[in-house]
Amino acid sequence: MAKITKTFSFKVPDDYTLQEASNDSSSSFTYHGPAYLKVDINLTGKKQNVQPITIEEWIAEGDEEGAVLINAMAQPLEASIFWEMRDSDMMDLSVKTKAGPDGLEYKYPWPIPPHKAYEAAAMTYLPELRSWQKPYPWHHPWTDWNMVGLQANNVAADATAWLATDAVVADSDLTVAWTRIQTEAVSKVSGYSAASLLPHEVTFRMTPHDSDEGVIAAAKIVADAARDSDEAAEGR
Repeated sequence: MAKITKTFSFKVPDDYTLQEASNDSSSSFTYHGPAYLKVDINLTGKKQNVQPITIEEWIAEGDEEGAVLINAMAQPLEASIFWEMRDSDMMDLSVKTKAGPDGLEYKYPWPIPPHKAYEAAAMTYLPELRSWQKPYPWHHPWTDWNMVGLQANNVAADATAWLATDAVVADSDLTVAWTRIQTEAVSKVSGYSAASLLPHEVTFRMTPHDSDEGVIAAAKIVADAARDSDEAAEGR
């Protein structure tokens, strides 16, 4: 399966998941992937599946209904949106950091790659025009302030429940940690929205329960590995 590399420029929204591009900004991206992609679409022209294909295979199958051929060299933007970064390393992307009012940080790639700029699942293919409907839809937000508020309420409730137990000692590290988590959770929505941050940029601090579960999980992995090693040595 032939693969190509193609660098190109494309339009980006004003920020990740924003549904506007008033800044009229562009970014550069390098596509790494198959030379041709086959995009299966449903009756409404929406993507169902994406797979690499050779031009010989496409010709042999015929210009089949319900499938779209993407020539990555000629259509690097579309190829990058649908193939994402399966043959690239996300670690190569630059990272932008936003600090919340509670000091927690949200990090994301910026400039964003095409599949994070546009919403592949919302793109529509128009068979009569043999092209994808433009303008392409920006990447959709996946959360909102109501969802963040529900999460914050749950975190605050957990903190309140712990602080109400007999285990509370005024100067203990756990009490300090849970009190900070409770205080932050109560003002999470108001604080982050007032700071002009977006719902998906809200970050929650790890609770002592989260830390305990992480330690337990790590210990289990080590124990399982040691057991497997012993069994292997014994020939079991």
